[in-house]
Amino acid sequence: MINIFYDITMNCNLRCKHCYNAKHLKKGIPETIDIEKTFSNLLKLNPDIITIQGGEPLLVSNLENLILKLRNMGVQVYITTNATLLTPNRIVSLLKSKVNGIFFSIESADSLTNDLIRGNGIFEKVYENIKYFSLAYKNLYMKKLVQRTKLSLSVTLTSLNIKTSEDVEKIFKLAISLDIFNISFLFMVNGGNATQIEKNESSLDIFLAEKIAEISIKFPKIKVVLGCKKILFDYLKLKYGDNLNISGVKGKCPAGEKLGYVNEKLEFYPCGCINIFDEKHSFILSNKIQLERENGEIKMFFCKLDEFKKNMKKNQNKLCSSCQYKEECIPVCPFDNAILGKVFNPKSCLELKRKISSLKKCNI
Repeated sequence: MINIFYDITMNCNLRCKHCYNAKHLKKGIPETIDIEKTFSNLLKLNPDIITIQGGEPLLVSNLENLILKLRNMGVQVYITTNATLLTPNRIVSLLKSKVNGIFFSIESADSLTNDLIRGNGIFEKVYENIKYFSLAYKNLYMKKLVQRTKLSLSVTLTSLNIKTSEDVEKIFKLAISLDIFNISFLFMVNGGNATQIEKNESSLDIFLAEKIAEISIKFPKIKVVLGCKKILFDYLKLKYGDNLNISGVKGKCPAGEKLGYVNEKLEFYPCGCINIFDEKHSFILSNKIQLERENGEIKMFFCKLDEFKKNMKKNQNKLCSSCQYKEECIPVCPFDNAILGKVFNPKSCLELKRKISSLKKCNI
């Protein structure tokens, strides 16, 4: 299954404190894209799923035309939006485009916390827009005027918005008040504005995952997606048992595999996080494909990345070589290593924590 994340525009009407695309954003003004050019180039990747993001996708006036063309070719299409630009007419046009799902970005059930991250007055506006969207969808679907569409809240986990179990529980209650029964929790991508937010990845991500797992059990009707490595998922499963209401386990490192990123210039990269780095870096320049200039089949494989991953396995430390998760875990991101020079830090490894806990005969 080939999954593509597509930044359709870098125009955005918000400036969120955790946005990894912050340095690329332009003024939030409406624009029109070349549908035929975009459509034909995206199809070169032979995608099964495309998630349209940005920037703010709703600033693209002919967004629905692209979605409908892709859907008619059998591609699953999802969009993520800050929901500030939704109008009754736009809601109907989005639903009639046969979009498979819409992720509404919201950071907290507390208006002050949400607005601290997204801007003054945003929470109230977004809440009303999502509420209206949910109601309109329900009515249109019951009349068989539109197809089934997944509606989901999308929450980025940071130290700004999630500090306690109560913060998490309020988000679940917010979803119910909006008649939405899907929540997608995202770990913060440490790029752009997010670099200014204090983050200790080795402990904060585990702490937040535990809070979500704990609360999700209380809301079995809400489907929860938390993109995490299998090692973290197994840890949660062991701690919270069969009642765990979380999906979204990540497999191997997607770089060079079947997940990619396309920017608004129709340049393809083999990883969804590549856009947070310096686009002028030689490693980036040598590993991108200008889709509109390519002839023939687009290959989802990059020799440099594959070579890096093979070398990682050859040079694994003792902890990694004996780890049961070594096939599902890339200890160092290929791009982190090539561009930022980052190396493996054993202290950030959850498997090491598990082994230490076992030695100490502690509960994990």
